[in-house]
Amino acid sequence: MVYAREEPQLRIAVLGAGVVGLTAAIRLREAGHEVVVFADRISPETLASDRAGAIWFPWKVAGNRLRGWARESYEVLEGLVALPRAGVIRNEMLEYFRTDPGPDPWWAELVPNFERLDSAACPAGYVAGFRAPTLVIDCPVYMPFLMDRLRGELGCRVIRRRVEALQELCDEFTMVVNCGGLEGGMLGNEGPLMFPRAGHTVRVTPLAPGTPCVLDESDPRELTYVIPRSSDCLLGGTDYENSADTTPDRAIADRILERCARLVPSVRAADELELRVGIRPGRRGGEVRLDGPIALRASSIVTCVGHGGVGHTLAWGCAREIVNRVEG
Repeated sequence: MVYAREEPQLRIAVLGAGVVGLTAAIRLREAGHEVVVFADRISPETLASDRAGAIWFPWKVAGNRLRGWARESYEVLEGLVALPRAGVIRNEMLEYFRTDPGPDPWWAELVPNFERLDSAACPAGYVAGFRAPTLVIDCPVYMPFLMDRLRGELGCRVIRRRVEALQELCDEFTMVVNCGGLEGGMLGNEGPLMFPRAGHTVRVTPLAPGTPCVLDESDPRELTYVIPRSSDCLLGGTDYENSADTTPDRAIADRILERCARLVPSVRAADELELRVGIRPGRRGGEVRLDGPIALRASSIVTCVGHGGVGHTLAWGCAREIVNRVEG
């Protein structure tokens, strides 16, 4: 980590305390600016970043800046593996396909030892697969790590407050960086472009050491993923567009358990710990909005919203671009 310079250059308000907001605030403070974070939900209460089954995986996202953002984030997360308190864990990812997946995904060049699998190396019913290294972001560990870094080491304030309009912050701060997820998108005039995507998960006791992350996206709404973490394993999931209902559903959970057990039979022996629903901040077309600064009253606004299910995958790369825009 890079430590902040002694004299602040700009006074900056960051809206949002999810992974994108916290990461942007850290980078801005390290660059020497005074930073205050405003959010109505703070870890462990955020509906996306704290509830994510987070691995480094560019999923359902578009745009020509993705390679740079994803590469930067992979490199930073890889560097955090050596810090147990950060909660970043190396693992292998296996993704299976029931139909031909076509060419290698664009992100294959960003990871070492990407490998295609033929049907003989896949479970019954699958015709192909990918094997690649990935980084698991253990959110119950990682999110407090970011907060401790921001508050404790860098001395930033995090204020629990619902911001109803960006203008509220413009008279007090030189810059406003809007990383407020769904709500931030609405405040940033995203209106009909933003929508909630509900993700149901089941948290179970840990699986055997060495169990890989396993994915099947054959059904875009009823996903299958097994993500082993340090003290539990997260099973998923769903991607229900235009749903903001956070009520756990027993029938959905049972379907998740059954799908995951077909791919990883040891799931059947795990004890169930919790049912959860997270809300991803979706954006039409799947492209993250990162633009600005634009003038608003006495301040300038940089907007970074619409990460869907890839906030943890892109956050460090987006944070670098935010700093560049703020200082540029």
